[in-house]
Amino acid sequence: SQVELAAYRTAAEQFTAELMLEYYRHYAGLQEDFAIEAIYDRHAGLFSRRAVDELRELADRDAGAQTRDDEARSRQALFAFAVEGLLGQATKDLDAQIARREAELQIEVDGLPIGFRESAVVEQNEPDRERRRRIEAARLEATARELTPLHREALERSHALSRELGWPSYLAMCEAVQRVDLGALERQTASFAAATEPSYDAIVDPPVRRAVGVGIGELRRS
Repeated sequence: SQVELAAYRTAAEQFTAELMLEYYRHYAGLQEDFAIEAIYDRHAGLFSRRAVDELRELADRDAGAQTRDDEARSRQALFAFAVEGLLGQATKDLDAQIARREAELQIEVDGLPIGFRESAVVEQNEPDRERRRRIEAARLEATARELTPLHREALERSHALSRELGWPSYLAMCEAVQRVDLGALERQTASFAAATEPSYDAIVDPPVRRAVGVGIGELRRS
């Protein structure tokens, strides 16, 4: 009913506000803790299978009837929120582990320790190109060793959950939740890349040289 949807929206807004505040306070360095698991637990009803199934039914009904008014868009947004929240609930422990590990992790560059998160700022402010490269290499090595396995596990859980929810794949779930034909989008972007590739270097190289002093062929992320 509309009343239930209104209550769900209100609860969803409260959950989002609490979660975003927790992200802000942790990543801004205002608190060491990252208590997202408790936030998900307090709002577990938002991401029950029943809530997800009911919102999916409403969104599918709107899609079948090609309803595109504001209420239909709102119901689709709530469906997307519920699915993304269910995925977040399934991976909240890994997200918390990643945040805590990032906060504790250090890299070593030229014999000096640098906090992992701090190293991004150090790299951006370092005037020496070769030292930036060494900082970047140390960051990538630490990421691959300490963080990538956790990100991979979270992604694998999300893929498994998408199949449990009845979609044939994670890709199919994303297309249904976002109402985007990702195959068509890939074809469009590939066509755009092919059409612009012959002229890309000639257009981009001069301003790159003026800005950083090297040509596009010498550019590195660092």
